[in-house]
Amino acid sequence: MLSRMLLRCYMYPASERNYHTQFVRELESVIIDAAATLCILSEAWKNSQWTIREYFFSEEVGIPVFLLRAKEMKPSLAVAGAPYIDFVANVIRGFERLDRELKRKGL
Repeated sequence: MLSRMLLRCYMYPASERNYHTQFVRELESVIIDAAATLCILSEAWKNSQWTIREYFFSEEVGIPVFLLRAKEMKPSLAVAGAPYIDFVANVIRGFERLDRELKRKGL
């Protein structure tokens, strides 16, 4: 399905933490070192105090961002009008499109 396996996924509660670094600096470092940021759009994403910041920071530092609509959600000004890959309508087509978009970015 996906042409290359994503090598690193950072999920705060489950990731190896650096407890000697401030959380915000750790998160900045993870994003700056990432090949891309995948934003999994849902009501939980919209209501999180961090996910929209991560999205804007990724764009600011030039990391490719892929918006993936995983669940129905009410409109959000943060991503209004932005293109997204839809997994709600058809999961298989969502993965196919994500694969194509990753390849277009050389990932």
